[in-house]
Amino acid sequence: MKSFWINFLKFTGVLQIGNTFKDIWFYLALLLALIFYLFLSFSIPPHFTLKNSIHFLSSQFFLVAFPEEFFFRGFLIPYLKIEFKLTNSFLGISIANIISAIIFSCFHVFFHPILWALATFFPAIIFGIFREKHNSLWPAVILHFFYNLGYYILWGK
Repeated sequence: MKSFWINFLKFTGVLQIGNTFKDIWFYLALLLALIFYLFLSFSIPPHFTLKNSIHFLSSQFFLVAFPEEFFFRGFLIPYLKIEFKLTNSFLGISIANIISAIIFSCFHVFFHPILWALATFFPAIIFGIFREKHNSLWPAVILHFFYNLGYYILWGK
């Protein structure tokens, strides 16, 4: 049973760290999020009511970013590649990543306005690219966490 869980965690990318922090594209993806939210802040007045508590930040990481990435990028992308042989790519993005991003966006329709939910497709693609590039879940989790923080800074939800 122990080997099952270790193999499962390897499959999802949880046990791999990769060279994420040596990758300039990772930092550019973080910068892209900052630019995106700065752009939005010119049209939407920011609500700087970010709850700076350990509880808020840890819940965003452990209850939102990590579980969503664990399922959509950690489990679903490799599963689609293995079970459905979705190893082809479109414009350098794997078909499994695109399908995972579509499902991710559809999932967000239950929690956000429709246009905002559909807009999650693009960050989901970025998260998937980093998951596949580094064969690790952690770049996607970190990016997801920071993208969500930008959302909460602007809208103060």
